[in-house]
Amino acid sequence: MNTFPLKVSGSITPEARNDAVERNESISYVNPFFSFRFSYTEVSSKGDKTHVQARETRFENGKMTSQTFEGTAGPEVYDDIVTAMQNHFVNQTAFFMKSLSLFLPFSSRKPDGED
Repeated sequence: MNTFPLKVSGSITPEARNDAVERNESISYVNPFFSFRFSYTEVSSKGDKTHVQARETRFENGKMTSQTFEGTAGPEVYDDIVTAMQNHFVNQTAFFMKSLSLFLPFSSRKPDGED
């Protein structure tokens, strides 16, 4: 007697049909002419805590995403942010005034020949 009573003809695995599985193809919609990004950050200080709130919304490649963040930190964070923003403002103002100074008459330099 044979040790295997059943005989298998052909392949054990069934053939897969092409129409059995439906493909989901991603829609690649790219419109480089219309996209935007909006971000908002608020830093405030109350007592000995610094409160930070940030929001960002963007629309790119036909997809709208939005993120929100809120948190607290120590009082030194607020001081560091205010100092950095003040320095940035002063540097930008100095750069602007320096570009305007080219149009102003020079009072400290006298024309040649005058003493």
